[in-house]
Amino acid sequence: MLNNEAMSWIKGTPVGINIRKLSYIAPHSHKDVIEITLCLTGEITFSYCFEEFRLKPGEFILVEKDVHYLSGDEAICASFYIDLHYFKEKYPYVDSLMFVCEATAESSVPYDTYHHQYLKSILLALLFYVNGTPDKQKEIQARVTHAAEKIMELMMDRFDIIFYYEPGLDITPKAMRRYRDAMKYIYDHSGEKVTIKEVADHCGVSGAYMSEFLRSISKGFRAMTGYIRVCKSEKYLLDTDMSIMDISEICGFSDTKYYYEFFKRWYRCTPGQYRKRYKNEMRRVGNIEESVPMSEIAPPLAKMMEKHFIDMFLLF
Repeated sequence: MLNNEAMSWIKGTPVGINIRKLSYIAPHSHKDVIEITLCLTGEITFSYCFEEFRLKPGEFILVEKDVHYLSGDEAICASFYIDLHYFKEKYPYVDSLMFVCEATAESSVPYDTYHHQYLKSILLALLFYVNGTPDKQKEIQARVTHAAEKIMELMMDRFDIIFYYEPGLDITPKAMRRYRDAMKYIYDHSGEKVTIKEVADHCGVSGAYMSEFLRSISKGFRAMTGYIRVCKSEKYLLDTDMSIMDISEICGFSDTKYYYEFFKRWYRCTPGQYRKRYKNEMRRVGNIEESVPMSEIAPPLAKMMEKHFIDMFLLF
């Protein structure tokens, strides 16, 4: 079974923060939680979607629904958790969206944009504030919640998966609402034989229009439906002994060959290869980590903040 990760929530807020020195954190995933891991010292290997990213000090990576694990030679990192339930009223589609933010030099998309820098500013300020503020509970709750709201605005406006695949995408609010309405319908019905016509009828447009619309702003109906289904299949691969054929069927694929096709497209491996690698990781010794007091991270945090704000505001 996948590990459960203990998250230290800040009382009265939708934010949790773990500061830890780690050697290994076993494969795990979160339901309705965004996790952002920021490397403070050393080097962290962050693995998800059958990929590995090396995070150096100041680099961070976001993960939502995907199974992931971390390793590092006693590297120190801060992991931030955002509870998506808190934002369900403001963002009704939030549970069906997928967010990507790879703030690392190894990312295949543009990194260190203004939006990466702005998100990093919030994370550093949160660390500094939460660990250095006297016990004023109401003030802490209000400011931390405000920070979470700013993070979610960035997620919705800049780190939706469509911006990962189309970094320069210019989309109107009306078109974005239509896209998210379509994606929620696909997500909610992904275990069924959902068709482009059903999605179009739900959104009040023609099938031809919806097909072209999704192709123009994302990878298209077929590709995105396949992505959602293979993403949902991760837990079945790792938490059950179900056959690949049964998993394919329960996740909505009409034929196992399509499951293999889309899994290899998005994960660059077969479902069997993925299951073998991640289950081997799950058999390793459990989480090897220890909490780190603020006094230990204060010096590297101060240097990181100084460099970050000089780079952000004084360098061109």
